Amino acid sequence: MVSTNSLAQLNQFIVQAKAATYVGDGQTTTPSRTNSHDLAFHAGEFSYLDSYFGGTDFIGQEVVYEHEEPIWAMNYYGRILTPNPAPIGQNRL
Repeated sequence: MVSTNSLAQLNQFIVQAKAATYVGDGQTTTPSRTNSHDLAFHAGEFSYLDSYFGGTDFIGQEVVYEHEEPIWAMNYYGRILTPNPAPIGQNRL
């Protein structure tokens, strides 16, 4: 469990990890499960793994470890409704 004092550190790390992996077109790592797409990030005592399945329909899990112990996780699923969305900054309607 994360102490109250380190919640800010955890939050900062999660934002940094997301920016460096999927959101930031990060490098994939060896899949941890059959047919998964895995992205990893490490900084200090924290490490992050985003493991997901699918493409336009997807499901996945993010886990943060502190000293190799899981301390935070989130599961997600989604579907891309627009096959070719407009680039960021352009009108999306």
